[in-house]
Amino acid sequence: MDVRTTKNTNELPPPPPPGQEPQPDQTVREELILTAAVTIIDRSGVSIPTESIEQALKVIRRRYHARTPVVELAREHAVDVHRFTQAKWEIGDEEIRLLVGPEAKTKSTYRLQFTQYQVTRPGSEETRGNTHSLDAVIRVSMASEKCP
Repeated sequence: MDVRTTKNTNELPPPPPPGQEPQPDQTVREELILTAAVTIIDRSGVSIPTESIEQALKVIRRRYHARTPVVELAREHAVDVHRFTQAKWEIGDEEIRLLVGPEAKTKSTYRLQFTQYQVTRPGSEETRGNTHSLDAVIRVSMASEKCP
């Protein structure tokens, strides 16, 4: 599932040659891991809270479906095209498949809503955030010199 909020990985730029100063575009970037609680919302509006995307997928896969379930993002995420990929995915027993072309018009079985965002650095157990606002947790994490 291509949700841009799950992990932000950026490579460090190559160091400048000896005796040369770094160029302005050679900023230091680091890897941050973004996690969130996931609420599954079915067609009737019933919400099932889970603690992660992995747990949400397990719940979906355990339920009976007459056809392979299709998920998309909750409506509030649909307007955030900078942070989320607007698409539909088919949830198979072992794999997740992006629906493209005419398949993308398939009616969704579930919508996924993300809340309680947290940011950690790889290798760190300290987290920052735990807020419903993705922008807020990113701002807090980036503004702090001692990010988790």
